[in-house]
Amino acid sequence: MELKLYGSTPMSIFAINGLNENSATFALGWTIAKSQSLAKLLSKHYKLKIDPGNSILELQKYGKEGITDIEIASPLSHIIMEAKAGWVLPDRKQLERYAKRLKKAQNKEQ
Repeated sequence: MELKLYGSTPMSIFAINGLNENSATFALGWTIAKSQSLAKLLSKHYKLKIDPGNSILELQKYGKEGITDIEIASPLSHIIMEAKAGWVLPDRKQLERYAKRLKKAQNKEQ
């Protein structure tokens, strides 16, 4: 799986370190991208269709719908994962914006 951070490929885990919400998200994204076993486990657990060998995982992807934390695009599915610090959950408006992005991706695939 190819990993993009702000549109570029980080050369190592050290390019994404830190102690805040983003750094934790980057570490998770890096691990998913580097571990086909984890990608397959997530795919199975959440009943998603991810082909690790033919997917792109993007961190902090910008679009008019907002900035997504983790976005995985595969020929079989398109997934957005939202990270929050502590117990704060994403609000409905944010999720609706991301739903628009997923719908656009689905329309492109058809």
